[in-house]
Amino acid sequence: MIQKLRWLGAFTMTLAVTLHTLNIYPWNVYVQMVGAVIWIYSGTSQKDWALVSNFVPQLVIMTIGMVYLTYTGV
Repeated sequence: MIQKLRWLGAFTMTLAVTLHTLNIYPWNVYVQMVGAVIWIYSGTSQKDWALVSNFVPQLVIMTIGMVYLTYTGV
């Protein structure tokens, strides 16, 4: 199960990078947030704290950015 989840996480992050490269905003951020959640869950379940410490800040930063965008319209 975790191995399939990791592959799904890898796919979503690759899709997010592709969307970013094509400047498809804000969908690139939404997809990356989903990928980060998948990787945080995977890292937590496997006690891979290096993986978790990489994706938690990403998720926090993207969430703050999307909340800012939503309420300011910038």
